[in-house]
Amino acid sequence: MEQKSLDRLKEEELAKNLRNNLEKVQTTRLKTDERVLARVTDGIYRQPGSALRELISNAYDADATRVTIRTDAPRFKSMTIEDNGHGMSPEALSYVIHHIGGSSKRNEKGATIGVTQSDDFNHSPKGRHLIGKIGIGLFSVAQLTQSFQIITKEKGANFRTIATVALKQFSEKKDSTGNNFETGIVNLWTEKAQDVHTHGTTIILNKIRAQTRETLTSKGIWESFIASLNDVRENGGIAQSPPKYHIGRILEENEEFFFEVNQVNKESYNSVPWTDVGKPGEAFKKLVRCVWEEIKANNPKPKLEEIFDNYLCMIWNLALSVPVKYVEKDILSIPYNEQFYPYLISNQPKGQATPITIQKGQTLSDVLKFKITQDDDFEVFIDEFQLLRPLLFENLPTGTHAVNKPMVFIGNCHENFGNRAHDISGGPLKFKAYIFWNSKIAPVEHQGVMIRIHDASGTLFDQSFMKYQVQEITRKTQLTCEIFIDEGLDSALNIDRESYNFSHPHVVFLTRWLHSALRQFANANKAIAKSIRDESKNTKTKFAKNNIQNIAQKAWEKAGNDVYQNPPSVSIYDDSLNDELDLTSKSSIRADYVLDFTKNKLDTVDSEKNYSTQNRDLKKILTDEKIKAITIVLASYGALDGVEKNKRNEMIYSIYEIISAED
Repeated sequence: MEQKSLDRLKEEELAKNLRNNLEKVQTTRLKTDERVLARVTDGIYRQPGSALRELISNAYDADATRVTIRTDAPRFKSMTIEDNGHGMSPEALSYVIHHIGGSSKRNEKGATIGVTQSDDFNHSPKGRHLIGKIGIGLFSVAQLTQSFQIITKEKGANFRTIATVALKQFSEKKDSTGNNFETGIVNLWTEKAQDVHTHGTTIILNKIRAQTRETLTSKGIWESFIASLNDVRENGGIAQSPPKYHIGRILEENEEFFFEVNQVNKESYNSVPWTDVGKPGEAFKKLVRCVWEEIKANNPKPKLEEIFDNYLCMIWNLALSVPVKYVEKDILSIPYNEQFYPYLISNQPKGQATPITIQKGQTLSDVLKFKITQDDDFEVFIDEFQLLRPLLFENLPTGTHAVNKPMVFIGNCHENFGNRAHDISGGPLKFKAYIFWNSKIAPVEHQGVMIRIHDASGTLFDQSFMKYQVQEITRKTQLTCEIFIDEGLDSALNIDRESYNFSHPHVVFLTRWLHSALRQFANANKAIAKSIRDESKNTKTKFAKNNIQNIAQKAWEKAGNDVYQNPPSVSIYDDSLNDELDLTSKSSIRADYVLDFTKNKLDTVDSEKNYSTQNRDLKKILTDEKIKAITIVLASYGALDGVEKNKRNEMIYSIYEIISAED
C-alpha cells in the first residue's frame, strides 16, 4: 500500500479512536509534507504579533464572531486565544496535525471535514471568503512557544477534543518512513461536555519563549533607558526618554514581581492615554487619538516606535492586519458634507481622475454602489482593548498647503487579462481602493499603501508605494492608501503572508494601476491648489482694487466736488493691446482722461522689481488702478486743468515712479 494511503488510514483510525474512547489518550506525531514547511516550527514569522495575526485569521475562517486574547501583559508568561467559531471535529484536528502545509481550506477535503462550503471551497461554511490558504496558521505559534494546548468543540457535540503539542526544533532528519519530517509530539483525547450547544476553539500557549518575552516587555528599550539614566548621573547631560505610552516594566527578583515606577507619573507603573478603561473599544479609540494629538504637541511626524513600547506597537499593527471595523467610519461610509474632495480613479493607462457628483448627506458607498469592507460581524479583544482599524478620515489637523481639506480618490477595477490561461495570468484580478490625501498623516507608518486580501493583510504600509519612482516626495508623505482584493493575488503571497512575489502578473498589474492612480491624484491635487490660489488671488485683487477706488472717491468728495457726481473716468491706452481690443486709435476710447503709456511702459517699471510670474499679472492690474486713482485725485483738486496732455501723462507717470520706488 502506498505511503499516502497508510497515512490516511492512520488519520481515520486516530479520529475513530478519539470518538470511541473518551478520556483515553491517543499519541501520534506531527508531520509535514515538505521540508520547507517543516521550517514553520522553527518560526518563519518576523514578530510575535504575526503569530497572533495568524490565529485570529484561523478564527475568522472558522466563522467566529468573537476572538478573545489574553497575553498576561506585562509578564507574558503564557497566552490564551479563544474563539466562538465552529470548532474542529476529531477528523479536522487529525488532518491539521498530520498535514502542516497541506491546507484543507481550498479543496474537497475541507468540505469533507466541515471547514469549507461543499460547493465552494474558497468560502467558509457561513460564506466568508477564506483568509488561510496553505495550512500553517496554527503552527505560527512556534514563534511564541514550543508547548501549547488546543481545546476545541463543535456545536451539538457532547464532547470536546483536547490536544497537547510539544514542538521540536527543525532538523534535516526524516521520520522512519524516510518521507516526512517530524516536528513534534501530540497527545490527544476527548472529554465529556455538558454544554452541548457551545462551540469554538481555545489555544493555550505555555512557557512563552524568552526571546518573545524580551520583545513584548520592551526589554531592550528599557535597558537602554536605564543605561542613559546611569550615564547622566555619572557624566551629566540629558537622559534618553522612555516611550511616552507604555504598559510598564517588570523586574524579576527571587521569583517575585516588582513594578518599576513610571518616571513621569509617580502614582502609576504604566503610562497610557486613558484613565478609566471603560469599554474596550473606547480604550483603543483613545490610543488612536493620542497619536494624532502628537501633531498638536509639536511633533509633526509622530512615529509609533518612538511614542509606544513594543506591546502597544503590536496591538496597533494587529488592528491594521485583521478584518475588523474601522475605529470610526471607513471612507465610503462617511456622510458627505463638503468636508473632502471626492474623485473617481480612471482605469485607463493615461486617464484622469474625475470629480464624483455627490449630494450632502450621501455617502460614497451610496453613489458608487459598493463597499470596501467585507464583514462587520467580527470582533477581536486583546487584554483591555477591542481591536479597531486605526485609520481616521475626519476632523484631522492640516498644514499650510493651499488645499485645506482632504482629497479622496476611489478606484474599482476588474481585470481578466484578456482571458489568458490561468497558469499564465494567475486568473482574474478584482479589487477596490482608495487614496486619501491630507496635508498631515499620522503616524508616519501610515504613509504608504496597504494591500488587503479579503480584508486582511500580512503586510503593513509600503511607504515606497510599490516603488513609485516619480519624485513626489512631499505628496507621498501626505497619502494613505488601501487596496482591497476581492479576487486574485493569493498566489503572489509568500509563505509568511508578509511579502509578495513582485514578478507575479497580479502584482505587476496592481503596481501599474497604483502608479497611474498616484499620477492622477497628483494632477488633480495640483489643479485644485492652482484653482484655490487663483481664486485667492482674484479675491485679493478685487479687495485691493476696491480699496484704491475708495481712496480716489474720498479724495473727490474731500475736494468739494458734488458727491452725487461720479469722479472722472480714466483709461490707460496701450497700443500693444490694439488687436485684442479692436482699437484703431486713442479717440475710440470713451473716457474723461486717456493716459498714453505705450508698449507697457508701466510693466517695465514693475519688472525691475523681479516680481514672480504668479504675482506679475496681479501687479499689472493694481498698477493700472493706482495710476487711475492718482489721475482722479489730481483731477479732483484741479491739478490737471490746463496741463498739456503729454506733460500730464509724464507728470502722472513720474508720480507713480516716486511712490512705487523701493528704499
